[in-house]
Amino acid sequence: MKKILTYGFSIFALILVLALTAYTGYWHWYSGKIAHFLNNAIERLDKEGITFTQTPRIGGYPFPHHIIYKGDIQGADFNLKIPYLKISGISRPGNLFRLTLPQGAQLYPLSAAVRDAQQKDKVIEYYDVKTIDLRLGLPTQFPTSLNHEDIKNWQKTDPRLSLYTLDIQAPPLAIILQGIFTLDQNLQPQGEIIIRGDNFEDAVAALASDTGNVTSGELRFLQGILKSLSKTDEKTGKTYLHIALDIQDSTLKIGPLKLASIPHIHWPKVP
Repeated sequence: MKKILTYGFSIFALILVLALTAYTGYWHWYSGKIAHFLNNAIERLDKEGITFTQTPRIGGYPFPHHIIYKGDIQGADFNLKIPYLKISGISRPGNLFRLTLPQGAQLYPLSAAVRDAQQKDKVIEYYDVKTIDLRLGLPTQFPTSLNHEDIKNWQKTDPRLSLYTLDIQAPPLAIILQGIFTLDQNLQPQGEIIIRGDNFEDAVAALASDTGNVTSGELRFLQGILKSLSKTDEKTGKTYLHIALDIQDSTLKIGPLKLASIPHIHWPKVP
């Protein structure tokens, strides 16, 4: 009996070691795929004039993968400083994708006047976001590639990207977005977005004060428009901004009013 237990334990230990070895191999193989995707994305952005000052780091073993980024993202007319960004939920389709900036971020507009001020060691104004928390429900399957035919086949499965919440805290403004997105028959984005904004009147007044080129009449007009889109919280009695947006036929709308055109996505066709 003792010998049988010994053999049984040895077999169990062997199976456990093999399972851990296989999982470790898979984890690092998938890390390589994530790294390849990130490198390609960063290279494409670099060609567009957007550069990352640091290399994103992949971690999480033995738990699901996550990406950590600490550094700047720079463009021709902006510099985004990110103390700490974490992306998780990237291991497989159907996951809850989450992007968080618990320490916020600082956006520095780099106009000619700002660059001139930098050279003179003057204090540069910037937009400060305290925290950002993004949660997405990923589609249950991904396209095999971004080629037109593969995207067309993927669209037939009715893929849906659920925006559970995008919570942005940039005092005095607090914004929460929710929505759902998919592709229409022309393989273009369509969906709905609900925006809730707290303290929007104070935020507009602060922005007008910062820019210095908004008259009091223009400020009252803008606040009036936003107030017409607001609702009252039954529990707190506070007024908040409530906007329902639609994305349809390559157009961003609020009700029947067209706000902006959305650039057409051209999926490459394979010869």
